Amino acid sequence: MGCEVTIGGFDNNGQTRLVDGRVMRFVNEPYRATALQLYEAFTANGLDDLGFAETWLTDVNGFMFEHRRYTISFPHEWSGAMLKDSAVFHLELFRALARHGLTLKDALPNNIVFEGPTPKFVDFLSLVETERLGEEAWLPVASTSGQDLRRAVLSEMFERYFFLPLLAHVLRESNVARQILRHQACNTSGARPTARQLYRALPMAKRARAWLLVRAFRKVIELPFPAAWERLTTLISSLSVADDTDYATYYDRKGENFSLADTDSWLPKQQGVARALAEDRPGSVLDIGANTGWFSRLAASRGAKVFSLDVDDASLNALYRRAKQDGLDILPLHVPFGEIEQALDQSGHGSESAVFFSAPAARLKADMTLMLGLIHHLALGENRQLNAILGVLARSCRKSALVEFVSLDDQLVAGNPGYFRAIGQWSRENYNLQAVIEAARYHFASVEIIPSHPDTRVLLHLRK
Repeated sequence: MGCEVTIGGFDNNGQTRLVDGRVMRFVNEPYRATALQLYEAFTANGLDDLGFAETWLTDVNGFMFEHRRYTISFPHEWSGAMLKDSAVFHLELFRALARHGLTLKDALPNNIVFEGPTPKFVDFLSLVETERLGEEAWLPVASTSGQDLRRAVLSEMFERYFFLPLLAHVLRESNVARQILRHQACNTSGARPTARQLYRALPMAKRARAWLLVRAFRKVIELPFPAAWERLTTLISSLSVADDTDYATYYDRKGENFSLADTDSWLPKQQGVARALAEDRPGSVLDIGANTGWFSRLAASRGAKVFSLDVDDASLNALYRRAKQDGLDILPLHVPFGEIEQALDQSGHGSESAVFFSAPAARLKADMTLMLGLIHHLALGENRQLNAILGVLARSCRKSALVEFVSLDDQLVAGNPGYFRAIGQWSRENYNLQAVIEAARYHFASVEIIPSHPDTRVLLHLRK
């Protein structure tokens, strides 16, 4: 018997399930004829080119559709720039579908995943004929005859689930955005987001701007369509998200923002990572603590599918834009180290069964994992034990890993001891290269030492 797991969110017309690694969609019998008509209109008009997930008819054990399988990401993990682009992408779908008498019955960021830096719409059953939108049970009672019900989709869904968290990102309150997106997503137990709730969560000095932007949004959606979509796209496109933290200029300040093509200018660290990539030839790379992603871009330029994790929003924004500009297969996500550890622990150490619309541990398990310039932050800053750090590293990679050790004598450590909250718990006796090597040997079959830069740093190439 095959493995079958229910995935996705709530839909009164069907369910999506993962069956033996295939993403299958079951459609309830009363809706099957309608779904078939929508699919025929979808294919006849070439609407799959709009950014919908690849979808085709099937007849396997009662399932009606099969979809291409994408790596899951959640809106609370996206950077502000990714949420902004997904909002614009959603509005463009509305406009394009309207030319064919179609629309979307909801407006939720959870219906979008990213393939590298490219958004994809994955909820095929969100597609409806515009004239049948009034049949949706969720529409508010206040929606009266004569009103374009697409306006209700914008006010009841797009404003709550796209626009309000985006405003939090714009106002440099990304933690507020993530709380909304994570705990108040549609069809979860959390209360629906409201503008009033957002105002209360913001510092007093930022509430007036939030109020003005919400007011502008509500005025725009009162316009006739398609002018409302066009003006709303312009409004959202004009908003800017965080780009101004110290970490976002880290490589520039260190003088290490090298051209990927100018290998002669590289330092030993860049050369060492490039050599490890060339030797191991990973198909996928997980870059933990990616910053603005120089090494993520290096791995992607060598043909790897890259998942780049960090907790600095400006750095993630910069990496996302660069991947988009250069067409690199990089998915940057806001995932703290503790959540990586928790996800791997809860999923049988990152088993392949946990993917796409479910516990996202598989995307945290790559052929090769990079952990560069991070281990000292985890140990000296968060007091995480070396063996535990190396254990997460081992569970996150299938074949090999590359970790950088930064000593207590390094200028960035010795010159900023107050930055590392737990540094008093460590000394040269328990935090040293040999201790890291011993922890690595517990989890990996081989350890190779590679020079880094400056000489207070060293790379360890680990293989299973």
